[in-house]
Amino acid sequence: MMIPGQFLTKQIVQKLAVAGLNTYERPRPPSIAGLTTAANRRTIVIPPMMIDINGIGYVISTETSLDLNTAASWDTTSGTDYTVPVTRAGKSFFIYACRPTSGVRPTFKISANSSAPTGYTTTTSRKIAGFDTLPYVTAPTWLANTVTALNYVVQPTSPHANKYIYKCTARSGTYKTHATTEPTWPTTPGQTVVDNEVTWTCMANACMNLPSDHPYKDFEMGSIIFNSIWDLKDMPRSVLREGMVKLSLTPWDGVPNRWCDIYLASGTGTTCTSVHGATIKDTVDWNTFVEYGRLQRKRLLKDWEFQAFAVGSNEETNIAGSADPGIVTFPVDTAGRSMISHYGVIGMCGDMWQWLDEQSYRFDGATNHTHQVTVSGDPQTVTTGNPSGDVAPAWTYKDLPTGVGSIYTQGTYGNVKLLAGGSWDCGSDCGSRSRYAAYSRWAAYSDIGGRFVAEPQ
Repeated sequence: MMIPGQFLTKQIVQKLAVAGLNTYERPRPPSIAGLTTAANRRTIVIPPMMIDINGIGYVISTETSLDLNTAASWDTTSGTDYTVPVTRAGKSFFIYACRPTSGVRPTFKISANSSAPTGYTTTTSRKIAGFDTLPYVTAPTWLANTVTALNYVVQPTSPHANKYIYKCTARSGTYKTHATTEPTWPTTPGQTVVDNEVTWTCMANACMNLPSDHPYKDFEMGSIIFNSIWDLKDMPRSVLREGMVKLSLTPWDGVPNRWCDIYLASGTGTTCTSVHGATIKDTVDWNTFVEYGRLQRKRLLKDWEFQAFAVGSNEETNIAGSADPGIVTFPVDTAGRSMISHYGVIGMCGDMWQWLDEQSYRFDGATNHTHQVTVSGDPQTVTTGNPSGDVAPAWTYKDLPTGVGSIYTQGTYGNVKLLAGGSWDCGSDCGSRSRYAAYSRWAAYSDIGGRFVAEPQ
């Protein structure tokens, strides 16, 4: 229960700690300041709370706002300065309540450190929450002599340090870029450059061409993915909380729900996680993905979960360039739209096929055959002779990889596992409800990856 304006004495909280309460109480989870301005989208609001920091208790009766562009919000700006959006884009951060050097109000600090913020220890601080930031958009590289659609976006062959991207805002004639020469790109958002028959406008790196009702419309790189905010009372059950988002359009309400990986899986075993900039884990069978998820206290998505988390994603398009992405990025599709769902999940449709924790059935092996018949007497009387054998495929054991047993199925495949979302070259077949029911659990191909979901804590 909150006690606004009061400070719990050390003696009282020591008694609470001995009783095993390890106090952390708040009326609601942390949240962003709002959706409508860039400043609000990069500001996290910590609610009033009652908290024990290793034996010393505090009651904070007012909210605390931490702007990610402000140095005082961070534990340090030495080394990497995370007040600069491009340096924090696509990363995971933690929020700590720290014992004050004087007075009775704890200090809140954001840190990239997972154990304690710089300048504090695990004794003088307590990790209470965390979040992920929006990565920078990776647009296709400019190409010469290329027909360009309105709203399509590109990046220069040598990308700018601030990751500016360039949007086609006007075109004429045959709509082609220059036959040989790349334009001199402006470096101030809003400025334009004419590239033969195409006019490009410099854009700050942000979610591109999202519909007006999309929650992440206009979010810039380095903004807070608000669905990713977790705290000690509202978080996934997984080993790591980083790189996940909650299935809720109002995640600050504190109502428990499932959490999904933001990114396609990368790494192996206990390091198979959701990380921007890592190498996508593909060419791995269903069984192996199941094991990777188990090691993280996660699992593959169910059919309905994929459909739910993919709401608001690009539909019937694949990744720009229609080629294997290789690396976990924040891509745009062939229409220049950022590939992000209403819940902040990236690359669900048209990036890689993704294994689901669902199965189907594939029938193979029937052969062409004939029946011999003899017709006599009444033309309606038909008797068969020399009946053909059963044309259904035989049931056999299939040895599973890594010596873990066999599966008994009919025909070449029989039991298959569902894939979802569509791959980089599937075009209009991609989408939130796109499914593929042809591959066995032991299939492993370069266009199949996976992502995981976790239950709430």
